[in-house]
Amino acid sequence: DLLDRISAVRIDMPPLRDRPEDIPPLTAHFLALYGPRLGARARAFSSAALDSLAERAWPGNVRELEYVVELLLIYHPHAETIEPEHLRDVLPRR
Repeated sequence: DLLDRISAVRIDMPPLRDRPEDIPPLTAHFLALYGPRLGARARAFSSAALDSLAERAWPGNVRELEYVVELLLIYHPHAETIEPEHLRDVLPRR
């Protein structure tokens, strides 16, 4: 009975590529989550870096974005702000 009720609720979530306005709050969340754990100094993305992220297709959706933010903090632990040149180190080539 409970399983039938749960399966009756359908939530459609558009892919991240269709929601570029969600990228800034998601990156801020992942910075706050992983920054302290990894000892990274970055607290923000530059607007140019956010624009670069918004242009991507994100086939892995939010999980891929989370992984990219985590890698950025690992590769650039001393950066105060994540800049477009930092993205080149972790984003797959197109």
